[in-house]
Amino acid sequence: DMLVSDEWLKDRWPEFKAYLESHGFRMDDEHEHEFSHPDIKGWIAFASIQESHIHSGLNRDDLQEVVHDGVNYLVLTPEQYLRAYRACLKDSYRQSKKGDADLIKIKALEEYMAR
Repeated sequence: DMLVSDEWLKDRWPEFKAYLESHGFRMDDEHEHEFSHPDIKGWIAFASIQESHIHSGLNRDDLQEVVHDGVNYLVLTPEQYLRAYRACLKDSYRQSKKGDADLIKIKALEEYMAR
């Protein structure tokens, strides 16, 4: 998942979607803002950074900023990912669609953090 400003998922969604599609991404689930790309294994979904704060307590100011090839990214720590995926368990739409995927990620994160 990639967290982006609400602006891109609400007010500017058609523009953002068109941009992604013009770069080879295909919309797989509009409700989840989920896309696939022939060069990427799996899917990429875009979520609101503002809503992530509401649902899982993630605060933009607590995220680490990384610059790669001139692009700034905010990166979650394993603990922050764990909080986010635990919050996802409360989303009935996501659970009906993803099944145990979030539980598997939670278990993997817990095992990683226990090392």
